[in-house]
Amino acid sequence: MSMYENENRPKNLDNTVQTVSGLNKKSEIFNENVDFKSNTDGDISECDVRYLSIDHDLGQINRLSMILKALGDPIRLKIVLLLIQADDKSSCVCNLNLSFDISQPTLSHHLKILKDAQVLNKTKKANWAYYSINPQIEPLLTAALKDDSILAV
Repeated sequence: MSMYENENRPKNLDNTVQTVSGLNKKSEIFNENVDFKSNTDGDISECDVRYLSIDHDLGQINRLSMILKALGDPIRLKIVLLLIQADDKSSCVCNLNLSFDISQPTLSHHLKILKDAQVLNKTKKANWAYYSINPQIEPLLTAALKDDSILAV
């Protein structure tokens, strides 16, 4: 008998939800904050279903997700903050390295993630790499950082 023929395997999730403790409310199992209205029989009544939509395509959503993931690390966010505050919005890697208590390879890793997410641009001058804020992203970052209420949440 294979493990797939085992009688003790989990049943269909919907059936399991309906039979646990005799309840027919998924909210009590998965999310206590959801309040399903029920009639006297204990069935979930029809709710006012409204489909939500957004005005962005999947490509835009994925791009924003990449940017937010890249900025989700404190070191990478600090890199961006340093570059935004720099006089010409750019800096050599050697100058950035002085601002952190991390190794140069670790800093390079974080810079690569920001570059791959198109938050930063990289230019080479002689043997040095210079990083700058992507001009397309800069207004978004500047606006977010000027709004102190975002940081107070």
